[in-house]
Amino acid sequence: MERSGRRCRLRVEHIVLGALLCVVALLVIPASLVIRSVAGMSFDPHGYGLIFGVIFAAPLALLAVVLSTTYVRMRQRRK
Repeated sequence: MERSGRRCRLRVEHIVLGALLCVVALLVIPASLVIRSVAGMSFDPHGYGLIFGVIFAAPLALLAVVLSTTYVRMRQRRK
């Protein structure tokens, strides 16, 4: 029975890692909007790219921190 529990935890660990990678990939989009807006590489006279980039990046960054912490703790328990 312990063997199936280990498999289940390993699957959950892989799901958490996959979710973390997806969130980090999604985090690149608003971060690039902010960088392009700050650097002046995009025509954005009102600064909406900067505002929306920060608004969308903040919860994604928080989610990435939570997922990475969860993944690290799951790996520590496995060892």
